[in-house]
Amino acid sequence: GVYGISSVLVVVFMWIFSDLFLNYQR
Repeated sequence: GVYGISSVLVVVFMWIFSDLFLNYQR
């Protein structure tokens, strides 16, 4: 329940953060 949602949110957040970070480094 809660753990599944939180884990998915963490993965999505990390994916978006890494994407923005890579774009910022260019």
